[in-house]
Amino acid sequence: MENNAAMRLAWPFKPRVTNDRDGKDKHGSASDACPDFLCVGAQKGGTSWLYHQLNFHLDFWMPPIKELHYFDALSRVKRPALPPCRDERDQRFLERITELGAGSYIDLHGYSRLFEPKAK
Repeated sequence: MENNAAMRLAWPFKPRVTNDRDGKDKHGSASDACPDFLCVGAQKGGTSWLYHQLNFHLDFWMPPIKELHYFDALSRVKRPALPPCRDERDQRFLERITELGAGSYIDLHGYSRLFEPKAK
């Protein structure tokens, strides 16, 4: 675990909407896009159902891979085959997750950038 020194300890995600004291909501730009939520679930806990429900909803963009496993074993996850791409957002996502997985350390900033396509 000698590579952990390169891991950032701060949560890199920015809030999508902030509510200032002046009563005005400020919405982030596409470059500030970040996950709205992170689902951690047990096996047989309904995460597949949740993924499919959100994936088919028009207001959501879900990654083409349901279980990223990025934080497993310092991001050295081998996938037998990548899923088919639905659009260019999926293609960029799969390219970026492959690049991140090839790294020797966990890159939280790079991980947060995976979700930029959801804002487009």
